[in-house]
Amino acid sequence: MEQNLKALPRLTFSEAVKKGLKDICKGNGRSRRSEFWWFMLAVWIVEYIVSFATSSIPLVATLVSIVFLVAKYNITRRRVMDSGHSPVWVLLCYVANLVVIVFTYCSGMMDAMNTINPNVSEMAKFASSPLLWIPSLVSLITGIACFIFALQDSDPEENKYGVSPKYVSEEQ
Repeated sequence: MEQNLKALPRLTFSEAVKKGLKDICKGNGRSRRSEFWWFMLAVWIVEYIVSFATSSIPLVATLVSIVFLVAKYNITRRRVMDSGHSPVWVLLCYVANLVVIVFTYCSGMMDAMNTINPNVSEMAKFASSPLLWIPSLVSLITGIACFIFALQDSDPEENKYGVSPKYVSEEQ
């Protein structure tokens, strides 16, 4: 059954941020390109300012980073679903990044790099570890895929993740 669909106008910066904040913890649904990119820009700017302001308080900085991580994950997940792709891509990317971060801190690499005379052989051993480069490779591949999915237009028709937030029937 063919429907005559029309595209709604792009969201403005303020509309996108309001919608993104309203849906910040929403696990389902779809997110338009304009909503995704404007909201991510706002999050990156605020995250930079807040991380600079809280850099001397590590616990607060970590908690703020987690809040921003959840916001970015949810909007990216909805954007990937809007273009008709599985949100598993986003989950794999975030989990792989988490593995790299945890491995980096637990291996003692951060301490070794922050010394006056870092041990080059220890850093080479760390860099050659499969616990670093395999999740890094997974993160790179899934990150590129998610970026490409975020650039794609919305599915005009309803898909398994919900109705299109961009395309509506001409009768409306």
